[in-house]
Amino acid sequence: MLDMRDRRPTVVGSGFLAANAHVVAVDPITHHSYYPVPAGTAGHPALLDREPVP
Repeated sequence: MLDMRDRRPTVVGSGFLAANAHVVAVDPITHHSYYPVPAGTAGHPALLDREPVP
């Protein structure tokens, strides 16, 4: 996860979620992040929703 500080991206967190996962959006109010993955738990494309971790 990146945060814009002083007009520069700063790494504020990272972690493995799934193969080929990448951030699509972050909700500016809840700070939840959303990741599309080609194969979720049922083997079909899925959208993962993660809560922010302090």
